[in-house]
Amino acid sequence: MAAVEKLMKQFANGRAVPVDKVTKAMPVVAVFAGAGTNAYVLGDVVHQARLYAQTLYLAEKYGLPLPENLRHQGDGE
Repeated sequence: MAAVEKLMKQFANGRAVPVDKVTKAMPVVAVFAGAGTNAYVLGDVVHQARLYAQTLYLAEKYGLPLPENLRHQGDGE
């Protein structure tokens, strides 16, 4: 809560911000933090999926074995 109060003081040009306003802002800050985290994680998952798909495509196209860390358990490879 102290961090949110400090952040709100920056927007209030250094003036004191009442605690009730800080507590009302907490859910908004949580929503933005959660949305930002979700966007970052989803973007990273998409990036990793593209790299994996490219690796599979190139391995199949040129008849190369997959790297050890990308092989599925139980494939018999």
